[in-house]
Amino acid sequence: MKLRSSFQARVASVLILLLLVVIGALYFSVKAATNSAVRSQALAQLEVGSRVFERLLDVRGRRLADGVQLLAADFGFRDAVASGDSATMRSVLLNHGKRINASDVILLGMDGKVLASTLSEVPEGSTFQYDQSLRDARRNHQAMLIVPLQGQPHLLVEAPVLAPLPIARVVMGFSMDGAFADELRLLSNLEVSFLAIAHDRPGELVSTQPQVLRDSILALMQGDTTRHGVSTTDHLAQRFLSQSLVLASDQDGKVLALLQSRWMRRCRPLCRWTKGSLASRWSPCSPR
Repeated sequence: MKLRSSFQARVASVLILLLLVVIGALYFSVKAATNSAVRSQALAQLEVGSRVFERLLDVRGRRLADGVQLLAADFGFRDAVASGDSATMRSVLLNHGKRINASDVILLGMDGKVLASTLSEVPEGSTFQYDQSLRDARRNHQAMLIVPLQGQPHLLVEAPVLAPLPIARVVMGFSMDGAFADELRLLSNLEVSFLAIAHDRPGELVSTQPQVLRDSILALMQGDTTRHGVSTTDHLAQRFLSQSLVLASDQDGKVLALLQSRWMRRCRPLCRWTKGSLASRWSPCSPR
């Protein structure tokens, strides 16, 4: 009787061990498949979001380009520029900028001196700091220029004022601020962050991420400004797939963008499937 009981115990032990092996193999195979599917979904979301980002920049840039061309061709404005009437020029710049939602409108002389400006940080009589960059962009047939200005990224476009020869240059732009980041987040379903760095001094972080994560986001973007491509990053126990973009870079500064897809947000649908397939204690996505 004891021998039979001992044999049954050994058989039961073997069966339990085999069951544990099967459960363990199933656990790790489902976990690997789930992680792979989650990453694929997040990568696809980042790819689509990146295209949306580029498209939105292009659309806003074209809208600005159309607006600056209209202003440069306006007969009254050309007369004001030719006469040197700074009050009239400034008034026209303000009114036209409001009509097309341009936060920056600057009139430059052919030598790069500021003739009129809607920005207090760009005073009349000074040399516009991005004069040469605008000339280089025009020479390279580049439709728009992204620069760090006033501590934030700004997108600029330019058009000559002809009478009939060039007598001035009109520059229009907009700040890539929180409203622009929110618009991009709404369209792409990604978290968006911008950082302008001028002369190695970072400006204010523009981000759709909650305030509690912004120190970590800022440290990531400042830590390696040459980072590009997709990587997995952690911010206060929250995991993201992150894509770093360098929007502009020269000797004067850089403009960086960070697009992020929340890992656990992508994981939830697969986690529900996993929990339905295995006992919740064996689910790779279940809380521990």
